[in-house]
Amino acid sequence: MTDPATPVAPAAQTPIAVPQSFAERLFELRKGAGWSRQQLADRAGVSQGMINKLERGQSSPTIEMVGKLSAAFGMTVSEIVAQPAATELRVARQATRSTFFDSKTRLSRETVSPDGANTGMDVTKVVLPPRAEAQFPAEAYTFISQLIWVLDGELTMLCGAETEILGAGDCMSLGPPSAVTFKNATDRYATYVVIVRRH
Repeated sequence: MTDPATPVAPAAQTPIAVPQSFAERLFELRKGAGWSRQQLADRAGVSQGMINKLERGQSSPTIEMVGKLSAAFGMTVSEIVAQPAATELRVARQATRSTFFDSKTRLSRETVSPDGANTGMDVTKVVLPPRAEAQFPAEAYTFISQLIWVLDGELTMLCGAETEILGAGDCMSLGPPSAVTFKNATDRYATYVVIVRRH
């Protein structure tokens, strides 16, 4: 019998491989923007050496690094990590959806909405392990509106000077752009849905 005090990750959140490597995706995005590695590093607030490592596949990106890159490119996190769809898809089958896995925090992030859907929105399911947190810069929120809907566990939201503790079933709308921290201060996994709409 499982000890009730022992945190157990939801079985459905086993990470699966992303079809296109993040290194290739980042290289294509940077070249498409016409930026040097140093220019991207400056825009994202990271070192050029880190950009080099990411593009060469020598370092795995954390969710916080992806957040900084999304702000630099003016893209959502899902747009950064997802495989670009050749055609618009109306249905995203659970068996084929990709999951981004952060080896540092062990956060997993599953893109729920169909790739390439021309809705200006994306829906993502996130599992945040016990005592873990993920931080995102204010710049990542300047071009989007976002709702956070907690499915299970407890999630602490630090939005600038504001702190909100969300329980299962609670839904929060993020306000004006500010640095945001998603924090799980408990000994249980927190599962929540992020709904993003572009302005």
